[in-house]
Amino acid sequence: MTADPRRCAVCGVPLRPSQSGSATCASASCRRAQRLRPPRRCSYCTREALPAEETCADPRCRQLRVENLDARRASAERRVEVQRNLLRHEQELRAQQPLPERVLLARLPANERGVVPLPEERRATFATNLRAAIDRALDDPDRPVPESPEDAPAQAPLIRGACSACRGSCCTSGGEHAFLYPDHFRRFLRNHPERSRDELLADYLSRVPPESVQDSCVYHRESGCALPRELRANLCNSFLCGDLTELLEARSRQADPPPTLACCVRSFRTEIVRSVVLGPSVTAGTAHRT
Repeated sequence: MTADPRRCAVCGVPLRPSQSGSATCASASCRRAQRLRPPRRCSYCTREALPAEETCADPRCRQLRVENLDARRASAERRVEVQRNLLRHEQELRAQQPLPERVLLARLPANERGVVPLPEERRATFATNLRAAIDRALDDPDRPVPESPEDAPAQAPLIRGACSACRGSCCTSGGEHAFLYPDHFRRFLRNHPERSRDELLADYLSRVPPESVQDSCVYHRESGCALPRELRANLCNSFLCGDLTELLEARSRQADPPPTLACCVRSFRTEIVRSVVLGPSVTAGTAHRT
């Protein structure tokens, strides 16, 4: 592949072979601007970048840029293909069953992991992490704790329906800690000063189910989280994935948004695993498998 010609760092015009040692073209204004501007830095190593480029001359940085561009291109192509599949899926559903006249198409993640007995090793690791988090909270109980806003009440039913359809893709990051870090217990103990350390530990351990979603959060059951909302980590009660955020933003841009046809898409692929219609006139959580 022929390399792109070097370009002026200021105006971007291709440089002549006789200007190969210069960062700019022959324009006096470009040369003056180049002298006054701070050196541009490589996006990957922070060394000085080549003129009019994002990287330095290091082949590793240049390869990272190529890989980054390839990843962006693949992501854009996937979004286009997913959108085609959403439209096709809507048409197929309409041929099989009644749907609202207007629907807002939306993409959601799809958790496809099955439920398995929770291994004793995972249970023991969680117990160790839980004890450590509670003890650290008690060692420094007055440390400031960041707060995250709760979901708006009007959005809560839609969020619950969407998360139910997804089946907890974000929960798979909970592992053997369930996001129950010291800050969570500092907040909890300030609101419940009557609870002792041993009571709190016993309560959380007693709620670990015998079976959970494979390699997911220890509390992640087939029917959802085994913890009541008031015992979950603040992150679990406030986190919205990128797809769900896009859905809420798309609805907010419409004065009278129609029901949402939310399609759960296979991870890193384009196939629709299941879908659900979410809206005030439709029972949230009624999934349609493809």
